[in-house]
Amino acid sequence: KNRRKRQEDTAVKVQVAVFYVKDLTNPRHKYKVEVNAKQNFLTGVCMMHSQLNMVLVEGGPKSIRRYKRLMLHRIHWDQTLEEEGDEDGDGEEEAADGGAVASQPMTVGATSGSTNCCALVWEGSALRPNFEDFRSLQQPTLERARKFLQSKGVAQHWDMVFAARNHK
Repeated sequence: KNRRKRQEDTAVKVQVAVFYVKDLTNPRHKYKVEVNAKQNFLTGVCMMHSQLNMVLVEGGPKSIRRYKRLMLHRIHWDQTLEEEGDEDGDGEEEAADGGAVASQPMTVGATSGSTNCCALVWEGSALRPNFEDFRSLQQPTLERARKFLQSKGVAQHWDMVFAARNHK
């Protein structure tokens, strides 16, 4: 029953959401973006480049609403790899002298100097889905990324994300 609800009929109209993510190098963030899109039966692409990261998802209204909530509220984009290594979650690390605890709470986003963020660039509807499934792609150049999206008929979304990146 839940699966049928998530696989909403997209034959008539497809909801589309486009996100800009400043930095998608954290493997935990990449995993959450991809797995949650697949769990919500969304199609689309996560386009990664060293200068620009875009997530484009297509699906039913309920799935898109859940995915927006994940991307904009539930994922802590400022979390760094060092903070994920803290297994017990108390923000303290053990010292090298064997068991003594150094009381140095870790602050979120303090190591990178600039904060990571995710922004909803565009949300709307399309007549038909442009992708068969959800996949992540690493592109070496911005031109190749745009060319791939142009072959799918959604190059305008890349241009919107590119413009949004320059305004942030």
